[in-house]
Amino acid sequence: SPFQKPKQKRHRCRNPNKLDINTLTGEERVPVVNKRNGKKMGGAMAPPMKDLPRWLEENPEFAVAPDWTDIVKQSGFVPESMFDRLLTGPVVREEGASRRGRRPKSEIAKAAAAAAAVASTSGINPLLM
Repeated sequence: SPFQKPKQKRHRCRNPNKLDINTLTGEERVPVVNKRNGKKMGGAMAPPMKDLPRWLEENPEFAVAPDWTDIVKQSGFVPESMFDRLLTGPVVREEGASRRGRRPKSEIAKAAAAAAAVASTSGINPLLM
């Protein structure tokens, strides 16, 4: 029978579009997204479907990835009271979380151009006129 095959050790998030709602076991790993920085967590780090309600309560900054929202809703593993923790679209990062790192090149170029313009207009030696 098909149930005798050994359990796969590799925990991957299945492609939600290929998942059949009627064959869910609760072991499916559900990718979650950190609402503070938009980082996605999947695979072995992702909580199994059957533990999702408890996991979401313990990790309030996370929500279910949008492509899994429908499956989680239909799965019956998550109570309707928690449907607000399911994302319907990409995470809009809170401003401030993404301020780390280097400025985009264009900003630096603009600043340099502005500085050059100021220097060229005000810094000309009047004796050379």
